[in-house]
Order: sequence, then C-alpha cells, then structure tokens
Amino acid sequence: MKISNKKIAYVLAAVMLINLAPAPVHAEDILASGNTNGDALIKNSSFQDISGNPNAENIMKMSVYSIVREYGNRMYRPNQAASRQDILAALVRATGRQQEAVRLAEQLRINDPSLSSVNAYMMGHVQAARNAGIITAQEAEAAGKLTPAELEQIRAEVIEAVKANWKMTLAQKNQLERQLTDRRSFQKAYGAAAKREDTALWTSRAMELEPVNGHDITLVYNYSDWRSIKTENLPYIEAVLKKGIMKGVTATSFSPGGNISRGEMASVMNMVADQSLDKLGYKTGYGRVTAVSLARDIGAVADTYTTVINIETPDSEVVSINVKKTSKKYTYFDRLVEERKKLRG
Repeated sequence: MKISNKKIAYVLAAVMLINLAPAPVHAEDILASGNTNGDALIKNSSFQDISGNPNAENIMKMSVYSIVREYGNRMYRPNQAASRQDILAALVRATGRQQEAVRLAEQLRINDPSLSSVNAYMMGHVQAARNAGIITAQEAEAAGKLTPAELEQIRAEVIEAVKANWKMTLAQKNQLERQLTDRRSFQKAYGAAAKREDTALWTSRAMELEPVNGHDITLVYNYSDWRSIKTENLPYIEAVLKKGIMKGVTATSFSPGGNISRGEMASVMNMVADQSLDKLGYKTGYGRVTAVSLARDIGAVADTYTTVINIETPDSEVVSINVKKTSKKYTYFDRLVEERKKLRG
C-alpha cells in the first residue's frame, strides 16, 4: 500500500499530539513536554469548510499551533474577509505574546465585570499588539474615532438606561457612557475588515523586520498600484515582500486597499510562525520514520505503555521520540496493536 509523504507527516503529527501524557518526550539531547490536549487540537483543526481551499494545509497547521481560531461548529470561514482584530490577534499569538494578551484580558474583566470573556479575550490581544508597537496608538485612535452621530446614539442609550433604573447615580451613568463609548470605538477600530497594506505593515512590525529604504526598495515597484501605498509604509511592506511572507494578488497588483481572506491570513501566519518557533516553544526538523515500536510499561497500570518513534535525519542521525500513553480511551495506539495482530495472524 502506498502512502504519500504528506500523509505520513500528518499521521506522525497526530501520533505526537493525540492524548499525550504530561511525561517528557526525549529526542537525542532535546527534552520537550508532551501536549495533553493534543486530541482536542486535532479535532478543532478538522474544519468542515476548508476542503479544496488553497490555504487548507496552513489553516490546519495554524489551528494546531493555536494561532488561528474557528467560528464554532468546526467552521473556519476561509473565504470571509479577516477583520483587523483577527490579524492583530493572530500576529500576537504567532510571535509568542499570547501570555501577555491573556493577562491583559483578565485585568480588563476585573476592571469591567460587564465585559464578556470573549470580548475581553480579544481586547487583551489588541492591547498586547499596541504594547508591542504592532499598531500604534495614533493608528488605533484614528480608526476608532466615533462620529458625532455615533456619540449621540450612545448618549441616547444612556438616557434610556437611566429611565429604566431611576436609582442610577451620576457616577454610574458616567461609567456606563464611558464603557459604551470604549466598546463602540473598539468595534469600529478592530471589527472592520483588515486591508492588505495594514496587514503587511503590522506583520513587519510584529516580526521586527528591518525597514528597507532608498535604492534597496525594488519589489514593491513591480506592482502597478504601489503609489496607493502610504509613502511611510513602503519600507515595511518591501521588507515583508523580500521575506516572501506576502505577495501581490496578481503579478502586477498588490491591492493595498483590498481585503485579505481568513484563509490567506493563515498562510501569512504560517510564514510568521516559522520564523518565530523559538518564541512559541517549538523545535522543528524532518526526516524518515524508520521504526515504530510499542511496549507496555512493566510495573505500571495495565493501560500504560510507551511508543518509540525512530526518525533518521538527512544527516543520518537517528532521533528517538518516546511517547508515554496513559489514557484509558480506545486510541490510535490500540488500533495499531490490533492491526499488527491481524497481520501476524
């Protein structure tokens, strides 16, 4: 039976992720920890709506890395335009700033208990992006500036709230107005679709790429619409192009004011993550699987066993990965044992 190299890679990834115990995984001189939520990661990356999408592989990979998120019911919506908060949150996660974002989200909920966990989570990521300089305060303020009509609508809502609760104090009224204003401003600034120019600019900043200046700016001029890009952004977008992280929508158009789909976002994040793996706690390599052995652990409980995966690298070095399994569920390893028994019988 022929099995493609890509399928072998996916199977190996599944073996490494599904139901790993919190025991160490040894690989030569490398010591890493297994992921006890591997089964959930695999399940969550099996989206129902990405089949046939050119970005499907990167969507799955970035989902397993917990860099992109689903919409629920195993739907990713790859063709939907990515929002500004989608891009900024993914960049925060892809560059190892996730813990700071979660801490900020927790503080936001303490300060404003009326915030939902979902909104606080996203706002924490955006704040982490601002703290890192991925988006500047001036850019955020300009994007979230409310019109006089929008401010008047907020005041009308506050008046209705006061009528419904005549015991509301002046301090509570003012606090409600501030909360509503902040939320509407945030939604306006970050809920809108991200533009390709902004995505490239934020990506360059998130990765701390050196801006390309002067005569070294060449690639962006290959696009007929380069004049639509803000002059001050050209050095950053050139840096992203030179790294191959983004490219034009066609050979002659970058479409700086166009949207970027959620599928394309995953492919951009794949490039970002590949250059930030150390910050994410990952180490990568490749090779040929030469042997897989399975053994019960003597003296341990009946359903505890270790799988040893031997991988030969291109340098002819052998890396042994030991995975200890302690789950009582019927898993891939159980099926593997049964299939071997059938073949031998």
